[in-house]
Amino acid sequence: MKLKGRLGGQPQRWTAVATNTMRRSRIGAKALLMSVVFLFTLSVPALATTPQDVTITALLTPGIDSGPWSATGAIQDSGSYLRTDVDLTGSIFRSPRVGSAQDTVTFTGSSGSTFTLQNQVLFTLNQAGSGCCNITGQWVVDGGTGVYAGLLGQGSFAVSGTYVILQGQVHFDGP
Repeated sequence: MKLKGRLGGQPQRWTAVATNTMRRSRIGAKALLMSVVFLFTLSVPALATTPQDVTITALLTPGIDSGPWSATGAIQDSGSYLRTDVDLTGSIFRSPRVGSAQDTVTFTGSSGSTFTLQNQVLFTLNQAGSGCCNITGQWVVDGGTGVYAGLLGQGSFAVSGTYVILQGQVHFDGP
């Protein structure tokens, strides 16, 4: 170890001790940083898959809370759906032009796997003589089983004739 003159009037041996202490501090700091990075990588959960577009088409039959559905895009499946819960918020009865509701719909695929959507529905009455109303809204995935376990997603929907067209993006969370 090479000693360099005096540091602030201190004897030469203090300069050598200070240099070794600083070297050890840098090595200790690097080791600590590497340990933190290593522990962080162990604690990070598996990343979700990339969101992908999906279109779900469901056949509506007035007065019946079930029917067939099919999907394209991120979900390639078909089966039957069942509306399991409907909450008419009361706004549908108080407004002459607009109303809202929430419903829960469970979709069962060809393998028996299911996913459930929570829907926020908006009814807007049409001009007199032009049919009942426009029905649009937002949906969000509320769980899944089997091949749909870990499914996440959201989107919008609209009723077109006797079909509900749901469009949005879905992905899977972790393994």
